[in-house]
Amino acid sequence: MAIETAEDLAAMFADDEFAESALWRVGGAGAGVAVSVVRTRLPELLELGQTRLRQKRSAFLVRASEAPGIALDDTLSLGAETFSVRDVAPDASGAVFTLDCAAI
Repeated sequence: MAIETAEDLAAMFADDEFAESALWRVGGAGAGVAVSVVRTRLPELLELGQTRLRQKRSAFLVRASEAPGIALDDTLSLGAETFSVRDVAPDASGAVFTLDCAAI
């Protein structure tokens, strides 16, 4: 699905084939805020000069409007899985954040 308009973006996050419900907790504490996320992939292999590192991590897309202040060490809970946010990268439009996360 190509994301070209705000309507496309809304449809992707509303579609159960793409999106999952999650709870975003600031600093990993509190009751949490319900958000929709889409699982995505980040490069698994990191090359630093002559060194290659395999990284086991998860990535999610979240609408900036749903989680405007999401930051390092916040958590996402999806069912029985909980992830710590390691990095937040906005897309070019600023409408979507890519979250680099580690399972905890």
